[in-house]
Amino acid sequence: MTAAMLATGVLLCGVLLPAHGEAAAGKSALALAESMRAARESDGFELRITLQGPGAAARDALRIALIGQSREGRERLLVRGIAPAGIRGHAIVCERSADPGEEPSCVQDTSADTVRTDAMAGIFGSTLVAWDLMAPWWDWPVQVDEGPQAIAGHACTQVRSRPERRPVSGVSEALSCVDARNGMAWKTTLFDSHHRVLRSIEARRDIRTQAGHSTARSAAITDADGAVTLVEVYAGDEHYQVRPDTFATSAAAAPAKD
Repeated sequence: MTAAMLATGVLLCGVLLPAHGEAAAGKSALALAESMRAARESDGFELRITLQGPGAAARDALRIALIGQSREGRERLLVRGIAPAGIRGHAIVCERSADPGEEPSCVQDTSADTVRTDAMAGIFGSTLVAWDLMAPWWDWPVQVDEGPQAIAGHACTQVRSRPERRPVSGVSEALSCVDARNGMAWKTTLFDSHHRVLRSIEARRDIRTQAGHSTARSAAITDADGAVTLVEVYAGDEHYQVRPDTFATSAAAAPAKD
């Protein structure tokens, strides 16, 4: 697998994302948030990942495809089940605008029906959340610089993000450690309105892209009870061709290739 295959435009809580714009070192928290939004811009990408839950063997890991597009203030995401057989042929399609007050809206296709689904629900029973993948906190109006930090030896700036009003999602705050030079967050922690941790996502391994920046190859999702799910990218396409029907629910239900 080449670095180019990993240089895709998806954001797993600001972790699985390469920088496409200029370096943001020395910028304010609002400017850092803007640079993270700019880094999400993509005409089309695909990632194939494994999700290995707590206590699960590698052979039992979920495999899914993430296909997305983010441009002109509109973000769309398609999640396709690959394995095991129980999720193959199932898909979730989510959409949101850059409006700070708009929550992602998702529907799920199965072999039999299309139903609205909760953007905060774990995808196919995992701890990976569609809401997190769309990272609405970078559009929130309150962005506070809380100073330098280091995550596993990587220098970053702590940015605390808050919405203007209480969100429907239940997430009231996001704390991200942003690597301004490379345009990625090494760790993001989400909190509820009582400042209780909901979950956190931390990059474990990174890789250099063709542009000379860093992006995460693997990450860990830790839930409120401390259980850890490992996320690993095993393939990708940074120039995925989005068709007019890519995000239509009838197209979304087509099985993804391994």
